[in-house]
Amino acid sequence: MSSGSTTPEEREIAGSEEDVLHPEDSPAANMELLTFRENVDNVFRDLTNRQIPTDYLEIISRSFEKKSDGDRVVLTLDGGIERRKVKDGAFDLEADVQFLPGGDLQQVTLLEQDEMKERETRQMSGHWRAHTAAKLLAHYDLSPNLVIKEEDQTALIVDQAKKTLQKAPWQMVLSGSSKDRLVSINSDNIRMVTDLRDSTAHFSCTIIELEGKSLISLMVKFRHLMIQEGTRGDWGPERIVSILEAMIEDSRRLFLQSPILSRMSTRYKIIHSRNTRYGVDDGFMFRTMTTSESIREMLETGAAFYDSLNGTPGEMQAKIRPMFLQMLVLLLSLLNETDRQLVQRYVESTYGLKADRRSLELAILKILPLKSNNSEIFLSALIRAYTGQNPINSNLAHTWASFLKDIAEQGYILAGASDRIGIEDGCSWMFAWNSELKDSNIFNNLQYNGEHRALNDIPSLDLFCEYAIADIPVTLFNGRHYSIRSNDYSKVLAASAGTYLIKDQSSHISSKLDIKEINMNPTMSRMVKETSRIIRVINPFILNYTEKTISRLLSKQKPRTLYADIQTSGILSMSIVTVLSQDQSGYQKPVAVVYKKDGQKIDKSDIERAMHSDLEKVRAFSSEAREDLKKFQDPKRWHNTGMRKSIEEVQERLERLKALITDASTELARLNEFPPDIHDEVFDRVHQPTAYNSSNQSVWSSYSSSYSNSDGSLRVESLRFMVDNLSLDGHIFRLSLKDSTMALEVQPLEDLPEEKRRDEINKGDWILLVGRLIIVVRDVQGKLGEVMGYMRIVKFDQPVFSKRNRKQRVSKAKSCLY
Repeated sequence: MSSGSTTPEEREIAGSEEDVLHPEDSPAANMELLTFRENVDNVFRDLTNRQIPTDYLEIISRSFEKKSDGDRVVLTLDGGIERRKVKDGAFDLEADVQFLPGGDLQQVTLLEQDEMKERETRQMSGHWRAHTAAKLLAHYDLSPNLVIKEEDQTALIVDQAKKTLQKAPWQMVLSGSSKDRLVSINSDNIRMVTDLRDSTAHFSCTIIELEGKSLISLMVKFRHLMIQEGTRGDWGPERIVSILEAMIEDSRRLFLQSPILSRMSTRYKIIHSRNTRYGVDDGFMFRTMTTSESIREMLETGAAFYDSLNGTPGEMQAKIRPMFLQMLVLLLSLLNETDRQLVQRYVESTYGLKADRRSLELAILKILPLKSNNSEIFLSALIRAYTGQNPINSNLAHTWASFLKDIAEQGYILAGASDRIGIEDGCSWMFAWNSELKDSNIFNNLQYNGEHRALNDIPSLDLFCEYAIADIPVTLFNGRHYSIRSNDYSKVLAASAGTYLIKDQSSHISSKLDIKEINMNPTMSRMVKETSRIIRVINPFILNYTEKTISRLLSKQKPRTLYADIQTSGILSMSIVTVLSQDQSGYQKPVAVVYKKDGQKIDKSDIERAMHSDLEKVRAFSSEAREDLKKFQDPKRWHNTGMRKSIEEVQERLERLKALITDASTELARLNEFPPDIHDEVFDRVHQPTAYNSSNQSVWSSYSSSYSNSDGSLRVESLRFMVDNLSLDGHIFRLSLKDSTMALEVQPLEDLPEEKRRDEINKGDWILLVGRLIIVVRDVQGKLGEVMGYMRIVKFDQPVFSKRNRKQRVSKAKSCLY
């Protein structure tokens, strides 16, 4: 799609300029991206079809019946396949399920508050518990050639369950027979719990709701990188960067649209989870997209790709490695403790990243955007994830200081600008605690000195963590390259209704990105509400049908089935995303059509299933209710004028309901309004700005540090200089050092106003060169020094001295920071 007021010839030239600016936009690359889209859709829908019952609509149509035993549902499975009839002799499976709903920010926020108040977990319907548990008995994995592998584990689970029953000599249970594949799942035996550590059920599982398409897209691209080893040289490092940028965009999308992942309190739950599943909750059941075990197995295939980067040019390798390691940390964050232990040595030896529990949590804090409702929840959740225990001290500042001392003993330094360091007990080198610390952005400048220090090469996934970025370069799914205002990025990513300014990167002409949100089911919502009103009137008829209630009880006649209230599937909407150009009028093809349920993105197939569900429930009720009304109209049974009027009213309502059903069917047909080739996401890629890659991987000034428990000091042995002169160019300070010809450029750790920027370092200050940081200290006399702040080294050129100038060589000095 063209933009601006250019002529067709100018647009053709602009298109060719884009090809030069973005070498990944070759026909082969575009075909590759198209293949990604198709593969993601195919994998997502294959996983859905494997788990949704074949008689889904029939189950839905029966759900309006209110049964005498409540909402209890009993399923019989034979090798993972549901039998039509309940069969005697099946093993009665008991399961404990820990469910972390994660699609709705408000719900996730309330969940975090509930944990602080130790409330009970939310209970789910009988249908949800039974059908979810049934599919938890299978293991799903994505093979290297992107084929879903499904393995039924019923026999293994039953065998393990029977072994736990051998508690007494007289309690003998045969295991290993063919009947082990036959199980009965009673929804009453599927318990929703908040913690699995004390579970005694036959089977336990943690299920975590995520935005499914972004997760699948990330996994498909990761697999793609792994299987392209033989042809990687054909498409060059630029293509790798393109894929990795798309993966990073998938990751940001995953975090933005899966709020549960971005909560600090979720870390402890993932660590201590069992049989961990990630997937989608569609209201009917939870569908698994992947598991902790599958992610671990996928990570173990990355060594060949990572090693192959040694053959890429240094500049490209420096760009690719941090991006790949970002993906690695994100995937590691989804592993439970069992899988982390299995992969620890592999990660450390292959990627150079420390992967013990505590080190990995620090890496996650540095790279992933985690937050909490307030500072108390954030710090408590951080300590639980890091130590595995609740904080022992209620004083937040003291707990924070103890944490910083602990990580200092392990070789970590948490750097901060001048106004962020120094605490009340006199430790000037510490990052100061305050009540505003409620997200992980404070760990962006965490540095590690020791073996396996790849952590220092990995920037945060948060684009705006350090320096304000006015415009972000993006590629939309129309294949064109634009810049978008940073303040609009998250809104457009979420497809929030509005008009946003974008600029074509080749023609520099501004256009408007228009997002219109259309309610897809207003008639269906009215249809369901009308059904609920009719149910409230018709149920009393059913309750008093035939003879008096006492006569029915004396004759032991089975009570008549009532109608259960019918709930709508939610507010279903469609966001249409279009680029509005100045030289175009009339219809313009959208660049994306995004489907949502209650404001959260879902796949088109899910919105279609939800609408079918509402329609089938109401149709089934309408048909059944009309049959019941015929019985009520029997003149031998009813002579009450008021009752007859009520029945006539219900009949009128049923006629109106019939019309609503017809109109609702038309709403369903609107799903096919747009062709299937239109994508359901706005951004194809977000290209990382220069400020985002501010860390220079070639910079490292060796040093050693240790924490002294006796006086709370940080003892550092490093290069040490006095600032002789300095100049400021934007954010960059160029330093002249006394008694040295070393070229040194540094910048503040944060985007500060110029007046504050100049206070970060001054002539006469002493500086210690530690890794990629300098520590600005005051009055270093002998071995003591007060820390004034930390800054990042941008350029560090240590001069090479000849043998005749050995006296000019710089030696390390010991400093004691208090």
